[in-house]
Amino acid sequence: MGGIDAQELQNVQPLLGHLTHLTFGPGHKLTKDVLLESFLDIPQLEELTVFYDNFLNGSIDETRFFGILHRAKEKGLPALRSIIVQHQGIGTAIQFSDFFSWIDALCIHCPLERLEIHSDDGKKSYFDHSILKTLGRKHLTLRRLVMPRVLVLTGPR
Repeated sequence: MGGIDAQELQNVQPLLGHLTHLTFGPGHKLTKDVLLESFLDIPQLEELTVFYDNFLNGSIDETRFFGILHRAKEKGLPALRSIIVQHQGIGTAIQFSDFFSWIDALCIHCPLERLEIHSDDGKKSYFDHSILKTLGRKHLTLRRLVMPRVLVLTGPR
């Protein structure tokens, strides 16, 4: 018996609509598009802890995903204050860019106070610094930032 998949999540989605706190740990079978779309249907969500498994994202419909990203950037999660993401399987510049765009879509319209990004597999992000744009927009509300494996290099040393 494995973790929750997209069909099972769709079956329980009506029960999630009024949640303020949600955790999806390792072992689920949910791709980044299914996760993001599901979170957007929980408008009162304040605290989110999620395991982002990039190994599951190999077969997603990118056009659909970009549509969900667009919807997220229009609608957002206005009550979201805390995001804790543990990830695995992200190792290239494109993968980090997609991951940071996913985080940005989650928090673009919210009063984010806490952001934590943890690598489950020890991968460091040297590649994409789009996360800095997200942080720049949240500088008035952000109170806790933990990103031990995200390295920000501003130029040659």
